[in-house]
Amino acid sequence: MIQAAPDFMEKHPRRKNFWSRTVRSDPGRAVRVLSLNGLNDETVEGDTGWDGVYVIEELQDLAREAKSQTWKGLVNAGVTVALCKCALNFQAAVMHKHTTQPNQKEADKVAKDMYSPYFIPFEIMSNAMATCAIPPTATEKRFAEDIKKHWSTVMQRVWSEPARSLEVEPKQTRFKERIVVPQVASRVVLIDPSFLDTIFKPADLTLPVVFRFWMHSSGLQDTRMALSLLSPIIDPSGPPENWKAHLTKKPAPPIKDLLPRLFLGASKTAGSNKKRTPGQTADAVVSASARHLDELDVGDLSWEYNFFHALFTHSKEVNRVFNRAVYKSAKFWAANVSVLRRAAKHNGPNREGIYMSALNTFTAMMDVVDNDGKDFMDALVYNWLSAGIFDALEETMQTCLNAPRGPMVLAGVITALDRYQPQCSAKTRKLFRSELPRPVLVKRLFVLSSFASVGTENTENDPAVMARKAAGIWMQRGWQTLAVLALRMADPDDCTRRTCENKRSAEAEEKGLFVCEKCSMVKYCSDECLTSDVPNHSHVCGWVHVARPGQPGPRAKSDAEPASIAASSQSDSPSPETPTISTSDEGPSKLVDLD
Repeated sequence: MIQAAPDFMEKHPRRKNFWSRTVRSDPGRAVRVLSLNGLNDETVEGDTGWDGVYVIEELQDLAREAKSQTWKGLVNAGVTVALCKCALNFQAAVMHKHTTQPNQKEADKVAKDMYSPYFIPFEIMSNAMATCAIPPTATEKRFAEDIKKHWSTVMQRVWSEPARSLEVEPKQTRFKERIVVPQVASRVVLIDPSFLDTIFKPADLTLPVVFRFWMHSSGLQDTRMALSLLSPIIDPSGPPENWKAHLTKKPAPPIKDLLPRLFLGASKTAGSNKKRTPGQTADAVVSASARHLDELDVGDLSWEYNFFHALFTHSKEVNRVFNRAVYKSAKFWAANVSVLRRAAKHNGPNREGIYMSALNTFTAMMDVVDNDGKDFMDALVYNWLSAGIFDALEETMQTCLNAPRGPMVLAGVITALDRYQPQCSAKTRKLFRSELPRPVLVKRLFVLSSFASVGTENTENDPAVMARKAAGIWMQRGWQTLAVLALRMADPDDCTRRTCENKRSAEAEEKGLFVCEKCSMVKYCSDECLTSDVPNHSHVCGWVHVARPGQPGPRAKSDAEPASIAASSQSDSPSPETPTISTSDEGPSKLVDLD
């Protein structure tokens, strides 16, 4: 807390007006005030550190017009260096009247809503960067050059003293604090791409600072601003146009050197100097990704997914602990499955793109997890299943099949589950069994794969037809793999109804009780399960034998047999000898409306 001078409030209006004129007429005098080290130090004109309050207030307005002659005069007078010094030295303080002495609780309440000490100087530079001339004039080039000279020193302070910038509330205050650093850095690169050399220096802390801001971001603005600087550095798609010429002459360090500096940003807990272990660091990064997938609007997730996939890809060679943390994160996979559902309901133009980003995240694990061993395969499959991947695929099937490459990636997800199931623990196999069979999903894929080649005999050169036939091949692979997977996960005496854990009794086996009399191939533990499974099994009853080669087809109905699915179903199932699908409710006119 700082006690105001006795005449502070009395002089306030006069000093405010004085500095409003002086900053414009004598920028050098204003810069000298900002260069003072303490409140009671004086310039040659007799101005003190207290006058800095008024100078800063004027600069906040003037920076929004960075093309003006006034701002040009300030830059030429050295305002940039002075602002960097302020960012390095400013301390937050609660000023009170000399006649009162607030208690610590009152001071803490005020301080909680205050900006971090370095925020205001950064905000001024950020506003000036946002309104300056592009292409840059001599003023912008000097502004950028002065920032570049002092940048790394200022980043050292931001890194070691994050103040309250990593907190959530008050939201408007905190997200602004997380925006200004990457915004200034990105704009300086735009003016002077050689600023990348400063960021890439091994001792510079820009990357960990901005990565930490990304982890703690709470909305689109601060997330997007952090990624605007981080993503081009590690995204395989390449840097922005304004970076390319410089990086051609002076390439960035190899990713094996850059990636550890990003993860350094997650190496400490907010508000603590206690360092995380590499495993804890990786877990924290995955948790941040999961939170962003959950909290950001689904239409704004493309940058998040691109950044995540870049991290995952590079970590395969540099930071394998991150990949393993992804496999094990139930929170991350639950968030990813949630995106499938949210994207399917999204009405924006990037609906299918976001959906496919989430779906591709599943298949991105394949081959990578193979090299990490059985335990990680098991953890991955368990988290997919517990997140509800099968339910989500059923609910979003229409979006999946309409999306470019959707059927192929879907088949890849199902294939991955089938591929890793032999490595699953008893716990995961039990969960697997509770999620199967999936007759609704199987039927939808079967129906569309059956129609994919209809009417294509003489149109082999039509790209649309070729794409349709290719999709049909992938859908066929999908339903066949899923049907066989259900068989592999079931024991011979299991009840067919999903989620039922009861076994068929010896008596039921001996007498052939609780068996679908139409297909004679699915068996239940009780008449209750048989009857309640009618809505599911009726989807595939007539051709379930296709997935069970070598087993007998349907048998004739006997009056002595129990009530069956066939008797309960409202529509006849097709003959297994000639598997067909009724088009009354699933015909070609319905191919684009399955949900």
